Amino acid sequence: MSVEVVQQISCDENLIAAYIDGELEAEQRLGVDQHLDDCDRCREELRVHRVVSAKLRQHENKNNVSELDQEGARAFKLKRAGKSTRVRQL
Repeated sequence: MSVEVVQQISCDENLIAAYIDGELEAEQRLGVDQHLDDCDRCREELRVHRVVSAKLRQHENKNNVSELDQEGARAFKLKRAGKSTRVRQL
């Protein structure tokens, strides 16, 4: 019979961020999982981090699409005018 020792975790915003980013080792991640089961404050912190991360990714995607749209429109106009099209790499 093996006994698994799980590190006791206390409230730590940096640890929550590392947890979200996948930067924790298995034992630390398990400790955070167990801490989140009992800590409303850290569960809320985790929720907020996830919402902010999702919004940032969404914003980045919109900006990349916008840049691609602008680049595509420029290339189309140049091609229609019979000029060389060189699309820059993002």
